[in-house]
Amino acid sequence: MIPVKFIAASSVIAILSACAIAGGGVSDSDIGLSKTSVFNTPDPEVFVYDETRARYSKAMDRAFPGAPPQVPHEMVSMLPITLEDNQCLECHDRPDEIGAEAVKGGNPMDKAHYSEVGVAGSEEGWKMSGLRFTCNQCHVPQAGVAPLVDNSFAD
Repeated sequence: MIPVKFIAASSVIAILSACAIAGGGVSDSDIGLSKTSVFNTPDPEVFVYDETRARYSKAMDRAFPGAPPQVPHEMVSMLPITLEDNQCLECHDRPDEIGAEAVKGGNPMDKAHYSEVGVAGSEEGWKMSGLRFTCNQCHVPQAGVAPLVDNSFAD
């Protein structure tokens, strides 16, 4: 005697196969955001990041509320970013200016990047959190490329 589960599974497979053959399925060019075949090798345009040096660049608007700011200057000369060598801190580690208006020469890091050290009421203040030294994990070089999908966000 054939088990009921085997008969049920075989029936489902047969029905799905028949529907796929009858309906023609989904075209390989209708899958994903790209309107080309999934079997084509994409050949996107090469994008060159802005070579503007730090302190001379202008920040782009954020993509959505809460998005981390993009880096408006080249970063290649600052890589790799490590706990021992983080050149971002030279301009952006200014805890006394947290919440200040954007200024030329490097905006201060957000309060979320710091932790309070010392005893409450002491003068030790805020120090950069050891968990936040990999800046390029969230902050990426800005690129003037067209978005893949429409975005109506306005700040």
